[in-house]
Amino acid sequence: ALRSEPGDVLVFLPGIGEYDSDSACPGDVDWCTWQECNNGDGLCRNLTWGPQLLMRTNAWDDEARPFIMVSPQNPVTTFSQQEWDLDDLDAFFEFVLANYPVDPRRMYLTGMSQGGRGTMQYVAAHPRRFTAAVPAPGGQVNFAASCEFADTAFWVFHGDKDDMVPVDRS
Repeated sequence: ALRSEPGDVLVFLPGIGEYDSDSACPGDVDWCTWQECNNGDGLCRNLTWGPQLLMRTNAWDDEARPFIMVSPQNPVTTFSQQEWDLDDLDAFFEFVLANYPVDPRRMYLTGMSQGGRGTMQYVAAHPRRFTAAVPAPGGQVNFAASCEFADTAFWVFHGDKDDMVPVDRS
């Protein structure tokens, strides 16, 4: 059940492997159960990793995680390296604020892989939208953009065994 008092929201930006230009579930429907996501295409691709995996497998604990969690799709071709459209993301965040009981001072952004990079890029462009950001890995942004990060708390992760993006590029 959705609470009535404004509270925290966690936004998770998925990585390249979770992108899909098809935003429907199997059978071309808007909603599906995790059992119906056998092939992992369309909307189901977004349910593969991160917080969505916990929700998909009924392992999300509302007591331990008493916040709203949303995860936008990046509507580009699967495995595309196309960056997140920051204006589209901003419109999505405006939609979340307008339609859910969210305290705008308690918004948190995280993402993995290209979603981690999108996290860094979004905060560089909109430094006061999120209270904190947790990119994993951090990805690269324009060095001058780091000056914009002063208003957002960061906790950045990057595994030294990452064979896709070396740590020294993060």
